[in-house]
Amino acid sequence: MKGKRKPGGKKHSASTAAAAAAAETEKNKKKPKSLGQRIHQALFGWMDTVIKLNGKKLVPNNSVISKFMLPLTVWAVAVIVVFGVTFQRLAGLQAPLASLNAAARVTYLISRVRVTGDHLAFASDINERHRIKDDLLLMVTDLREEYALLMYGGKIHHIAEGTTYSLLTPPAAFASPDVAQLFFRTNGCLRNDKSTCFKPDSPYHQITHNGLDAMVDRFIDTYEAFGNLPAELAYANHTLYLWLNQVVPDDMMDGIYQAIDLFGTYTISKFEGVTQLHQIMMVVTISVVLSFIVLLYRPYVKLLHEESKDIAGMLSQLPAEVSVEETVKVHVLGLPPRVDGRTASMVGGQSIMMMGPGGMMMAGPPGVSGQAGMGMMMSGMMGPGMRIPVPPGQPGMYAGGGGDGFGRGMYGGADGAVAVNVRGRGGAPGYY
Repeated sequence: MKGKRKPGGKKHSASTAAAAAAAETEKNKKKPKSLGQRIHQALFGWMDTVIKLNGKKLVPNNSVISKFMLPLTVWAVAVIVVFGVTFQRLAGLQAPLASLNAAARVTYLISRVRVTGDHLAFASDINERHRIKDDLLLMVTDLREEYALLMYGGKIHHIAEGTTYSLLTPPAAFASPDVAQLFFRTNGCLRNDKSTCFKPDSPYHQITHNGLDAMVDRFIDTYEAFGNLPAELAYANHTLYLWLNQVVPDDMMDGIYQAIDLFGTYTISKFEGVTQLHQIMMVVTISVVLSFIVLLYRPYVKLLHEESKDIAGMLSQLPAEVSVEETVKVHVLGLPPRVDGRTASMVGGQSIMMMGPGGMMMAGPPGVSGQAGMGMMMSGMMGPGMRIPVPPGQPGMYAGGGGDGFGRGMYGGADGAVAVNVRGRGGAPGYY
């Protein structure tokens, strides 16, 4: 059977231009028209890869996409859950931080009351003593209010402008069992050095062994009474001041520092929960990445390489006149064909094929510019064969007497040589 090929020229250019126009028209028909179609195209258009070719429809299998999206989906869900719980817990940290700030403020007011009371106890100027008494009573009032807010909740007052932390304080008495134990339930000594605690027969034993709350209330009441004494009686040798000097420095202040540690530990424990969540998130992220690489990415790349080799082998069977790149662009990618007249057909080239048993000879296609190609055949190395000279520009012949033959050939052309693998079978003489 003789194969004919259309020569290049105006007809070829016209047909190419017509094909380009038809491809452009078909492409315009596929463009989305409505807003909904445009949104769908933007979101899911990359998955709509249906190919219609020669009356057949190639439908894509999106299971690979689903497998690749699964690790990303798991990771995204984990991120959303972890950060949602994190924000919730961080919002819950406002209460412990407010209690910690209130406890620090109460400690500061206790220190100020003690310093002002010592100043009053040892001041000698009568006018100065009256001024110190007024300051002491004002500080005691503030301390009583702030301590009540710390224990039972409320809004802190007397705060400088520009304060950034929350002024709403939750009831610390119910925040933690340890806090409730320290302030209300303990019957032990609160001193750090237990060997110096008051004995049961001491007049200070009962007040120092009934929790921190009893001592703080007694501290506030005693300083208020000391500040209300006449100026000539409020000295360091007064019984009220002696009680303060015996109980406050060791028992009450050691208990206050223990309370501060409890508030700090409680607040830090809330932060540790958030830290553990983020550590879990890091482990999940590393696991998802490693699983993606080992279980999905490497096997998929291996399959792609194998498929690429198979596709290259199939494309190598196409005649030399067929432009593989142009065919893929037009029929697979849906791009318009080239209209400049350049194709992958050979121009003035040379074709040589070497086969095994059942040798095959093909003539090079005639050059588009009028220069004839040349062809030759080499018979099979392990079977009979024939050598038929081919005139320039004429179709080639094949002949052979062996079995199947397979060899590597070279199609030469003006744009270079293209290596192909061709399988032939010997048989009756014929024309190509």
